[in-house]
Amino acid sequence: MNLNKDEFEPFFNPNTISDCKDLLEIYTGFFLSIITDQTSNEEKLIENKEAKLVLQMMMTRCANLKNTLDGLNFKNKNIHLREIIDPTIISSLVRSIYEMTGMFNLIFINTKDSNEQKILYLLWVHAGLAYRQRFTSLMRSKENTEKIETELKQMQDIVLEIKNNEKYKNLNERNQEKIQNRIDKKEYLIEFIGNEVSFLRWKDLVNTMGITKYNAEQIYTYFSLYSHPSNVSVFQFATMFNDKKQTNELILFNLQLAVSFFSIFTTDYIRLFPKSIKIFEELPLKNQIIINFYNSFARGRGFDINDALEKL
Repeated sequence: MNLNKDEFEPFFNPNTISDCKDLLEIYTGFFLSIITDQTSNEEKLIENKEAKLVLQMMMTRCANLKNTLDGLNFKNKNIHLREIIDPTIISSLVRSIYEMTGMFNLIFINTKDSNEQKILYLLWVHAGLAYRQRFTSLMRSKENTEKIETELKQMQDIVLEIKNNEKYKNLNERNQEKIQNRIDKKEYLIEFIGNEVSFLRWKDLVNTMGITKYNAEQIYTYFSLYSHPSNVSVFQFATMFNDKKQTNELILFNLQLAVSFFSIFTTDYIRLFPKSIKIFEELPLKNQIIINFYNSFARGRGFDINDALEKL
């Protein structure tokens, strides 16, 4: 098949919002194809079932990001706002995509065996349930009170399951205490290096995902600047009405990051569920090349899904 490299230019180097919408359409369509493929939905392990739910969440983020690019339109008798795109909102969305991609990789891909994966998964579940317990005082109905009590029992069972895990049993006392610390702190960001437990921060997931294109310190600081009400986010908001070129550059940079994370997630998902490679390879070759390109762009050719890039 003869491919014209020029037709890939708007996808590899998007210069317009329209180019980015076309890119996001590729990922949304692929995610939806996997979700609707009933042959890949039979899973016995709860962690695998929830991993597939993460795919659905990623699909909705991709679709919502694309819709955000349509901009805000509002009209009343005196004011007409037309297609205003807020880059700070896009940054917040991209940060959530980064964190979801990093979480998925940390639990399901970066772990070395099923025991490590189980501990990470259980810590993740426990952290979520522990934060929900903070709402106990707000619960009024019998149904919600019973749910909180059930979840508290579930948390206790999770702790027991972690401590009965062979990986946990093989840790020395110091590293077992590190696991307990994560339980107490409602955290799950850890990495096993042999029998050593290493605490991680969200920015460290750049490295655990194998991303070499972006600096961990810089990229997460960037997300924090725009995802929180920092002064930078405020004056950046003001700039978007006065400097269209700079605003577009910021939007395009955010979208390049998002597409890279979608490609990383796609690669990791296929690694966790190898049968889904069939759906990937049913995509037009052009789409396979684009998804591989952004994964390679962020992590290098060692993470290629298949040999589609070789055909370019």
